[in-house]
Amino acid sequence: MDINRARIVLQEALAKEITEEGNLRAAARIAVPEVSRGQGEMYQEGDNEREIAFALVDKCRGRKMVIEAALKRIEAGTYGACARCEIPIESRRLKAVPWARLCLVCQERVEANTGPFRKFATA
Repeated sequence: MDINRARIVLQEALAKEITEEGNLRAAARIAVPEVSRGQGEMYQEGDNEREIAFALVDKCRGRKMVIEAALKRIEAGTYGACARCEIPIESRRLKAVPWARLCLVCQERVEANTGPFRKFATA
């Protein structure tokens, strides 16, 4: 992927994540009246929805960090090179995942060693 095109795609993705994070934060802060549950306990209606919204905010924050890191790699001149083996990342991978920092081979190795089936993975 062309560096200038990658920068535009990443900046658009970052703007989308910033907007989404703001929307989720607003949804999480919607005031819901407290309802008594008895014996002095208070139950806040919407607690589950707030927890879900805050979990989604955390995911947005993580995606923003990954996108920002890719933009920094563009500025540093290292965008498109695998952070693990340093070979160029295939352009079709960068088109699909413009914030990718690993080539497909290294990504698969990392996932094989960290996923739920890692004890069955071969080196």
